[in-house]
Amino acid sequence: MTPRKQIFRHDPDNGVWGDCYRTAWACLLDLEPKEVPHFCDQGRGDKESDRLLKEWLAARGLTYFRVLFGGDLEVQKILDTVMLCNPGTFALLSGESRNGTNHIVIIRDGEIVHDPAQDDSGITGPCDNGYFEVMVPVPLAISSGAATSVQGSGS
Repeated sequence: MTPRKQIFRHDPDNGVWGDCYRTAWACLLDLEPKEVPHFCDQGRGDKESDRLLKEWLAARGLTYFRVLFGGDLEVQKILDTVMLCNPGTFALLSGESRNGTNHIVIIRDGEIVHDPAQDDSGITGPCDNGYFEVMVPVPLAISSGAATSVQGSGS
């Protein structure tokens, strides 16, 4: 994991879509942000951004495993649960930032170890879909080719 900061801060009123998502993936995969497509540019919806991410990862022999956690959980409970099940493993955590937008950070061993936001806005609540998301890249060979998603109880 190589820490890097996003290139574009989210400012949709001026036609700029933040690139924390691609930057977080770049950090996790030891790449420069510009080496990763800006999946969320131009206000692409979740389905389109997700499709582009899957295609890009598949070209590199990867996909991801995603777990959804209920929005009523505290962030630390999610961090502790991921650590308990996967000590020493980097993962991506998505939720709402202090800036009130969906955001993504890198976690490991019960803490946020890197925030790609220019202002370190962190995660304060669930994404606008009501869930927190945890994602971990995995080899495409262990998948049917589609990303796997399960809903965690968080208890």
